[in-house]
Amino acid sequence: MDNETKQLWLPKLFGDNMVIQQGKEAAVWGRAAAGQQVTVRMAGQEKRTATGSDGRWLVHLDPLPYGGPHILQVSCGQEVIAYSDVYLGEVWLCGGQSNMAFRMAQTLNFEADRKTANYPGIRFINANPSGSDQPAEDIASAGWMQVSPETVGQASGVAYYFARALHESLGVPVGLVHSSVGGTNATSWISRETMQQVPQLAEWLQEYAVHEAKGEVMEREYPDLEQKYRALAAMAKRYGQPLPPVNQLIGPPPIGPSNPKRPGAFYNGMIAPLLPYAIKGAIWYQGEANASMPELYEELMRTLIGEWRAGFGQGDFPFFMVQLPGFAEGASAHWPRFRETQRNIAEDNANTGLAVAIDVGTWNDIHPTNKQPVGERLALLARASVYGEDVVYQGPICVSAKRVDSGGNGSNDAVEGTVELSFRSTGSGLVSRTQVLHGFEVCGENGAYVKAGAMIVDGVRVLIASPRVAKPTSVRYAWAPMPTASLYNKEGLPAIPFRMQVE
Repeated sequence: MDNETKQLWLPKLFGDNMVIQQGKEAAVWGRAAAGQQVTVRMAGQEKRTATGSDGRWLVHLDPLPYGGPHILQVSCGQEVIAYSDVYLGEVWLCGGQSNMAFRMAQTLNFEADRKTANYPGIRFINANPSGSDQPAEDIASAGWMQVSPETVGQASGVAYYFARALHESLGVPVGLVHSSVGGTNATSWISRETMQQVPQLAEWLQEYAVHEAKGEVMEREYPDLEQKYRALAAMAKRYGQPLPPVNQLIGPPPIGPSNPKRPGAFYNGMIAPLLPYAIKGAIWYQGEANASMPELYEELMRTLIGEWRAGFGQGDFPFFMVQLPGFAEGASAHWPRFRETQRNIAEDNANTGLAVAIDVGTWNDIHPTNKQPVGERLALLARASVYGEDVVYQGPICVSAKRVDSGGNGSNDAVEGTVELSFRSTGSGLVSRTQVLHGFEVCGENGAYVKAGAMIVDGVRVLIASPRVAKPTSVRYAWAPMPTASLYNKEGLPAIPFRMQVE
């Protein structure tokens, strides 16, 4: 049968080397001639359905245990498509902006890790950046790849370290569906229709529409400027020079679907085509583009998580986020408050978690290259809360701040203004990574924070005080764009930044 008469089609999410989620019903879908029977076979199962008037079809494979290799075969009349080397394992969606898109080839330990990257049980598929004003039928992608020294450089660094830790711990195949774009606002990853149903987001959409209308001329002018930038970038790469700053050369991005802030654009182009593929959960590294709007971000992420869960149709699947790391330039003045917002999102939404990365940032680079701790901390969240492993999966979390000197009805031996901080998730005990415990501040009724001395007590509490604050009302920790913070548990996980009223 020649290509002109072929009508059986499946999206690029299905292909050789793919990983299908074990233990769940797994959707398989595509198109064929209208009114025809489609048969899907794999691992002894056979599912049949008829195409609709539009040629679309969908079947669900019954849950299967991990393993392989299998062949996924789809047939319609005389047409047959067969995908080989298909495995069942754990499938995770990997989303966000540039720090998730950051490839292994750019990471700090790439050269060493590439040599040992012989993991045929870890597979990944990269969705290429593609925005759309309407839900797309397919992603742009080169398909599934096995992890090897030759391919690992193309994988997301955070996602690879996450998958490697899971694979080594669970001993099952791991599949990564990577769909992220640098510079994107969270609004790009939610459909406009869903945003319109949330009053706070609907109001934001109206404001955006005004700016969009004023800037439509930019889209007509942008292509030539984009070509200019690409030429300059190619020259920089050839001569080993840093890439020129995009904004200085080409101005703001276009208003069309390729704009990283365009509402719904990347949801339509890079999430909608994945639905309803069976997944175990999602990891998310994003927020730099939203750091100046912490209040709106809480609503954005509540809406995003809800829409993704509804779209995949697999209940409240795990959704793990990365808290923004230390960074000291530009708009990062907003970051302490934004990190608090990220913590609130993780605490207020079911089956979510937060990987703290405060200690792996770079003061002058919004893209820190040390992605290994980030991926491994995300994996710890999954290993403990999803797979039931008995591991310490997060750093110390402050739960109370009480005044313990005589003025606070505490000990007469305590220095005036002493505050006792109690923590959970202390693991084997609290430790300081520096000789002196850094990162704590205290304020009084005037609201001005000053540095506080701190000491660990009994491995589970911290006492802090400042001679400048006799009647403390509030304390905070690691509350700076790039803080010097040294509190960890003995398992090596950093304490989460916080601020808290003194009881």
